[in-house]
Amino acid sequence: MRIKEPLVRSGFFWLPGKEDYRAPGTLTISEAGKVHLEILGSFSGPTGSVEDLKDETLTIGRVVGQIEKEGMLTLEHCFYRKLPYGFGGVIKSKVEASWAILGVAFDADEDILSTSSTPLSKASRSGFVFQGFPCR
Repeated sequence: MRIKEPLVRSGFFWLPGKEDYRAPGTLTISEAGKVHLEILGSFSGPTGSVEDLKDETLTIGRVVGQIEKEGMLTLEHCFYRKLPYGFGGVIKSKVEASWAILGVAFDADEDILSTSSTPLSKASRSGFVFQGFPCR
């Protein structure tokens, strides 16, 4: 899906159900609809140390967050493009997502495309839905 102009927003991002660590970062949605997120640290912790990353995998799944202007959001089918390994200092992780749903944060087990409860209808009432290109 193409959008008129790229969207770049700062905010805080976390895994659903794990709100105890909110990573600061920048969300970018290109004109071509590609969804990228750059965060400080990783979703396991702020340092990217071996201890933080011992259980980390490249596949993340769902990420939620709060960004300037649009408010809450859900990123779907996320994975690390660059998984940080730090030895002190500031490190960054790069994440890619297939979808960005602006205006609503879905829970970890909530079915976005369910027809029975139509959770996507609450997103369409309060925000916009962007579809990125399929992840390779």
